[in-house]
Amino acid sequence: MIRPVTVPSRTLPRVGWWALCLLLALTLALASTGVRGRWPGLVGDEATYLMQAQSLAWDGDLRFAAEDLERFRRQRGQSPEVILQSGDAGDRIVYGKPFLYAAAIAPFVRLLGERGAVMLNALALAASGLIAAAAAARHGSPAGPLWIAVVLFASVAFGHVFWIHPDLFLMACAGTGLALAHLLRAPSRDPVSSGGVRSTFGWFAAGALLTVPAAWRPPYLLLLVPGAFLAAGGGTTADASAPAERATPPVATPRPTRTRALLAFGAGAAAVAALSVGGQMLVSGSWSPYAGERRGFSELEGFPGIDFPASEWSARVESKGNTSWVGGGALDADLSPALTGWNTVYLFLGRTVGLAPYFLPALVALFRRRAGTAARLAMAAGLAVPLAFMVLRPFNFYGGAGALANRYFLPVYPLFWFSGAGVVRCALTVLLAAPFLSSLWAAPAAYPLVAGEGYHYVSTTARGLLPVETTQRHVKAPGRADVVHGTLWVRFLDGGLAPEDATAVRLLLRRGRRAEILVGSPTALASVTAEAVDGDTVAVLLDGPWRTTPLGPPERGTIALDRASARHPMWWTDDPFWIYRVELEALARPEVDGEAKRSGPIALRLLAAAAAPP
Repeated sequence: MIRPVTVPSRTLPRVGWWALCLLLALTLALASTGVRGRWPGLVGDEATYLMQAQSLAWDGDLRFAAEDLERFRRQRGQSPEVILQSGDAGDRIVYGKPFLYAAAIAPFVRLLGERGAVMLNALALAASGLIAAAAAARHGSPAGPLWIAVVLFASVAFGHVFWIHPDLFLMACAGTGLALAHLLRAPSRDPVSSGGVRSTFGWFAAGALLTVPAAWRPPYLLLLVPGAFLAAGGGTTADASAPAERATPPVATPRPTRTRALLAFGAGAAAVAALSVGGQMLVSGSWSPYAGERRGFSELEGFPGIDFPASEWSARVESKGNTSWVGGGALDADLSPALTGWNTVYLFLGRTVGLAPYFLPALVALFRRRAGTAARLAMAAGLAVPLAFMVLRPFNFYGGAGALANRYFLPVYPLFWFSGAGVVRCALTVLLAAPFLSSLWAAPAAYPLVAGEGYHYVSTTARGLLPVETTQRHVKAPGRADVVHGTLWVRFLDGGLAPEDATAVRLLLRRGRRAEILVGSPTALASVTAEAVDGDTVAVLLDGPWRTTPLGPPERGTIALDRASARHPMWWTDDPFWIYRVELEALARPEVDGEAKRSGPIALRLLAAAAAPP
């Protein structure tokens, strides 16, 4: 009896392609409208990457010079905070970032200014998404293009288009490289013809693209593992995406073809490594932009060769602190069980950087049933990289100030793209991600930091359900710094409470809203008291993590702290700190004439009572 052949419907692939192309077209349209003109400033390392690209576009070099600073000030109307590096004691001062991203965006920046960098990001996203969708479809998955639309837009990935940061560019390189590898190893491909010139060039390109992220951070070298396995003739990571009755049985690849593919893949990887290391040696005298002498400079301390002689470079770096990853203090490896435990929670469920709320498709792919060694290798590498950052940079495993969720995860995100998913799983992923991505979907190109409120992409749902990160030194926005207030460490999580000045002797509580803070102490606390100063006649409500109780006389409020929200080392000490989450609110007193009409902030100080030793 001849078994009937099941012909998959053409409707589902078409819907997936239309959805993906429409979302990518909308992103390109938004990127082309010049939305960054409304941004009040640059965030994180944007100034460094922008100046690096401008230097290459206008001056044809990568050195920091007076004309670079003047150009930036003229175009932006402000001075930058820029990271500089030198491998020869200041003879050559360059930008302390890998130059591959600057080289990619430089032509666009020359033509379109800042919008050019955003356009390159959007084009990179579109190219990687379309090629990945083609690879998924080639492996017989009807929902493949739809799944690629989900992984790009039911996560924060697409939001990185509007940042002048390389992380989306690195994701696009990795995604395109893996997609090429899948296309070259598609089951329907004729293995005899797959060893030709076109295939050899394809494997070379795959190896080169997968090596690009490693120019930024060595853990990304793990991206090469599943790629090399595919080049050596291993099954694809998309094996489980196609139903058995629809998949074309794989055909064994001849050994000469596998050897040629692996050699081409290795040659591409070696070429990018040589370009990255050799080019950096040529421009700076150091093999890596994270080696040598490296630190940030701003108008406050002046710029080398402009505000102070370049001959003073080494002395300035030594006095301010070298941020080189090689021999410097940028790596904070710590194996404290408590710190590792809390970081693991925040890695997956953190309110600001969690993978579950902001990269949910990756976790959906992780828990799918896999078939084949390549799929398991991809998942292992995809987990190993963020865990490596968690160990190497436990107080900054997600990308630092101004990061859009966990941007260090973005380059390994493509490892989770090719597992495949059906329509039901695609729909459920979107529905579950929606409460956490609603703010980003509503305004994907908005300035990422809302004054006094934090990151605009963190939704109300995330604030209500997910734990706030206590281990991360940079999860804060301007006006939300952490300060030493008396004997306490205090972090301001929103704009309700802020230090009066740099001394933080007094804190200012806004009326009419709650203020959420973290309070830390080297010893366990029994209670915290908020005391109004300057004779303010306002009752203060303090809210701990488990109960809300108005306490005390009109000028103060005290709450007993039953237990800490977290306990772990901090970035300035190996000794554990007790961390408590507290909310404060000013309560008007109608019985006092005119009290309800007062509008100025209330000056407070926090007093801590240590718990009795056990």
